[in-house]
Amino acid sequence: MSKSFSYSGHGYTSRGTASRSSGSSHTFSGTTRYSSGYSRSYHGSVNFNGDRYKCTTHYSDGTTKSHSGSIKGGSGR
Repeated sequence: MSKSFSYSGHGYTSRGTASRSSGSSHTFSGTTRYSSGYSRSYHGSVNFNGDRYKCTTHYSDGTTKSHSGSIKGGSGR
């Protein structure tokens, strides 16, 4: 099962889809468009371990970003 998402920030809009690939792993992909006309696509995954999560995103420009945190509202990093 997959779900579409869309969100906007200052100067950009991102749209994509997210799906559950296994019990504790979710994958997503989409495209971010900036007000300057530039756009880049991305794909990634979120893995859960108890109340912790780790998110890794790969962008079409070669950039990879990761962060982790707690789903209980603690600070991520």
